[in-house]
Amino acid sequence: MAAPTIYTEMDLAAYMKAILDEVALVIEWTEIIGKYQEPINETLLSYDVPTIDLALDIKKLRTVARREIWRAVAMATASNYRFGSDREQYFRNQIWEQAHSEFLSASIDASIYELNDARFNVGIVPLIDEQDPYVIPMTVGVEI
Repeated sequence: MAAPTIYTEMDLAAYMKAILDEVALVIEWTEIIGKYQEPINETLLSYDVPTIDLALDIKKLRTVARREIWRAVAMATASNYRFGSDREQYFRNQIWEQAHSEFLSASIDASIYELNDARFNVGIVPLIDEQDPYVIPMTVGVEI
């Protein structure tokens, strides 16, 4: 099968569902429409395009979408609990732990696109503390 060259919102939602795999069944995110709409909106906002047809860098789109779907799952499962008594243990927080771990991994992958984004550029400016006794201010081009 050839790699996709363009996505619709339905295609992107199907990709997000495929990323979740069995987790989608456990948290009951089985319908393409519904729970996937906000992660798609966040993906488009992060990509900085108003509509999906303008997202031409497919690798960037998929990477950001992966981050946003795991963020959504982590947020949806944040209230899952872990508690126990003398004989019984209840663990419902494993999905959150997996989602959080996958979100961090996807964030690292997506950071390459944000580091190259002009909105996030940073510069370094040398500062000279005139009160520092170990720095001698030098004037260039002036004869004494």
